[in-house]
Amino acid sequence: MSRLLVLPLLPLVLAAFLGAGCGGGQALTVLPQSAEVAPSPRRLAESLRRMTGAAPDAFVVLRMQRAGLTPAFGSRFRLASGPIAGFIPGRHPTRSDELVVVGAEIGTPGGAALLEAARLVAVRATYAARPERTVLVALWPRGATVPGLAATLRAPLWSSDAVAGAWVVTGDEARVADVLTAFGVSGGVLRPHAAGLGAAAEAEQLTTAVLALVDREAGPTPPPAVVAPDPLATSR
Repeated sequence: MSRLLVLPLLPLVLAAFLGAGCGGGQALTVLPQSAEVAPSPRRLAESLRRMTGAAPDAFVVLRMQRAGLTPAFGSRFRLASGPIAGFIPGRHPTRSDELVVVGAEIGTPGGAALLEAARLVAVRATYAARPERTVLVALWPRGATVPGLAATLRAPLWSSDAVAGAWVVTGDEARVADVLTAFGVSGGVLRPHAAGLGAAAEAEQLTTAVLALVDREAGPTPPPAVVAPDPLATSR
């Protein structure tokens, strides 16, 4: 039975700092001082514009290709049933077989944030042995969260047993909970902590939150004696 968590921004950002600062003796990775390893407001604004224009699916595929994501369906990013998905391979010898699924709707601030977060995770993976688990990034048409999430979880290339957690950038907790329960997958929804933000500002905040989520779900878990209880642990 899955347990649905609704995760606002602030706890996730704090969790990311705790996880980075209390890694239980892990080597500290120094990333290059470059705009390539930080969220880009320009890219977020462009993604929001292009995903609401002509050929949004082609744009999403292009962004995934440029970010270095691996097509999720053999040589294709697109599944016939709708989702567009790519993955960042895990680096751990055994945990890389586990999937952390993060999804959003195309044409929303969450969709733009997810594309930017995926790019940053892929860039960071070239400098460190992270993520440990494989991160699957999925986007589906606007208004199609339920069928898109279901199609992603039932894709023939992996089993639901391999999914360590599934998280959706949306405000529709109830319908996401129904899908996760049906598949027996843990997870929840991710949404902005503050209301009334513009689309670009919301996308920037969500990018930080998605990155924090991936760090916690796809990376090593800090020792419980060092870090406060993990709010994500209850969903595993």
